[in-house]
Amino acid sequence: MSRLGQLGRALAAACLCVGLHAPTAVASHAQTTYFEAPGLLLSPITRPATIATLQRLGVRALRVELSWRAVAPRSRSVHRPSFEATNPAAYDWSLYDPLIEEAHRLGWTVLLSVTSPVPRWAQANPHKGWFLYHPDAHEFEGFMTAVGRHYRDEVSLFSIWNEPNHHEFLEPQFNPNGTPASPRIYRALYQSGYAGLQAAGMRRPAVLIGETAPEGETRPLRRRRSNLAPLKFLRGVLCLNSRYKRARSCGRLAASGWGVHPYANGVGPFYVPRDPETVTSGSLSRITRARDRAGRAEELTAHLRLDVAQVVVMSKPDPFQPVPVAR
Repeated sequence: MSRLGQLGRALAAACLCVGLHAPTAVASHAQTTYFEAPGLLLSPITRPATIATLQRLGVRALRVELSWRAVAPRSRSVHRPSFEATNPAAYDWSLYDPLIEEAHRLGWTVLLSVTSPVPRWAQANPHKGWFLYHPDAHEFEGFMTAVGRHYRDEVSLFSIWNEPNHHEFLEPQFNPNGTPASPRIYRALYQSGYAGLQAAGMRRPAVLIGETAPEGETRPLRRRRSNLAPLKFLRGVLCLNSRYKRARSCGRLAASGWGVHPYANGVGPFYVPRDPETVTSGSLSRITRARDRAGRAEELTAHLRLDVAQVVVMSKPDPFQPVPVAR
């Protein structure tokens, strides 16, 4: 099989990240489109051929997810090691440096999404086994300062967390009484991460907020772990009630854009789900309306840009929702 064919078969794990700068979610020829293929690009074995293929395809921008646990010292220990969290030399960047340095050499734009898993010692309860449980915002601020100092000359755009409304990336999503937990946790992480980048010398860092998964629940499920619906998550992060009225105790969050992952299920990309709290590619108008209402509540900048940060079509050999490659 050709390298292009091999890359096509890997697209089930790849995504396109599209920045929409217009007030409504209308794509333009001026938008930046990022390509993501972590398994192929982070491996030293497949990276050279993959980059060569991407060059032939005209790719000029990459999205890279950086795991806090993957670079942190003694990340599996329940006890925090003694180290200076803001010092880049305390971390092992070897998994990511070759790719980001090569992208910088090629003049490609890099969107760096800093996300979970987290070091065990950085969890509120280090004995939780998922490396996702209520990460410590203060520790995250120090880490983001190190990230900013290490990559400030090679990364054009940062984002804080990947799908924080999804239980596979952040826990807990709900409190024991059934109220949402992840919005408050994420808001603290975002504020700390932004402050960390400022401490690294970036006065106004370019940072995406959100990057929410498309689906979820408004109440926790009884027999399995739950995700939080993206629009309910947005309101919780921004301290807005169901009518988009802002709590006086919360201030405006600085951000360059709100990221969404509106990938659709096997029904197809144009399907509009019944749940009004869901945001898929067929219902992007819901997030633009929510963004504009948040802007009127003065919790976000009016007409803040939307970044469609993952567009995914699950192709064969995906066993769950396969779409024929030709289609």
